[in-house]
Amino acid sequence: MIYIETNSTDAAYNFACEAYCMRKFKNNKVMLIWQADNCVMLGRYQIAQSEINNSAVKKIGANIVRRNTGGGTIYTDLGNLLYTYIIPIDDFSQIDFSTVCKPIVAALNKMDINAELIGRNDILIDGKKISGNAQTVLGNVLCSHGSLLYDSDLDVLQDLLVVDEAKIKSKGITSIRSRVTNIIEHIPIKYSTHEFWQKLKEVLFEVEDVTTYQLTFEDIEEIKKIRFEKFNTWEWNFGSAPKFNYQNEIRFKMGKVSVSLDINQGIVEKCKINGDFLGLVPIEPLEELIIGTQYNYDDMDKKLDNADLNLFFRGISKNELLKCIFG
Repeated sequence: MIYIETNSTDAAYNFACEAYCMRKFKNNKVMLIWQADNCVMLGRYQIAQSEINNSAVKKIGANIVRRNTGGGTIYTDLGNLLYTYIIPIDDFSQIDFSTVCKPIVAALNKMDINAELIGRNDILIDGKKISGNAQTVLGNVLCSHGSLLYDSDLDVLQDLLVVDEAKIKSKGITSIRSRVTNIIEHIPIKYSTHEFWQKLKEVLFEVEDVTTYQLTFEDIEEIKKIRFEKFNTWEWNFGSAPKFNYQNEIRFKMGKVSVSLDINQGIVEKCKINGDFLGLVPIEPLEELIIGTQYNYDDMDKKLDNADLNLFFRGISKNELLKCIFG
């Protein structure tokens, strides 16, 4: 087995590294252990707006990155570890999540951590989730990756991933909210995250013939290219989401505003604004201005600079309108 550390905490770079390794090492078994700091990771078929609390994400400046794999949304910080297995496969009918989860569970058990694989892709301790896993294939190569909650800020996790599901209507796949826990709460020796990483690696390597591979300058340049062209683009992270409808209503001091948006490929296709606000002019020109805008906070903020909102709302500010548009 080839073992690689990416030496990066940028999720977009690390997902690009996975994609690169699936091509470069397609005939070898590869394992990566890595970290991603302050990142919301979307599943391949999910809609960001139905998964995350936008105001909480913006407040802490979290990155939002879409994976190549399915499954639910997770939040990662430097209290998490993430692991990736890249495996050449002849018969995919023989592969399930236990193929890569069992070695992780066995390693945790050997470290006196009472972990078990439950359901299709989750690792639990005492009924609480510490890891989720997801997979994708390219040709005859399987990429399977998962997270390990070791000493993560669970309060931040809960704040970021709790949304009002009534606001979003779509055919996108939504996460199933789970009770989670940190591994550090279930071990007698409170290792640092880095120490835990080294202990886990030692145990995993006891049952594998491992060769450590250092990424070359050429490797890193190719990975950066994949990151730039895919995983760090708005088109991948937001524009590839399924079509959805967003609805929200807020009563401000100067009146109630109700917003309904149809969003397709990350672009606002339809916009309807209602309420009992005391506007001086018809609202339709503002709706037309919003149509065609990328559905992200910064683009909408800039677009609304082109409108005299006091004419439309009489005392309702741009920041208040943005709160209604994004929740």
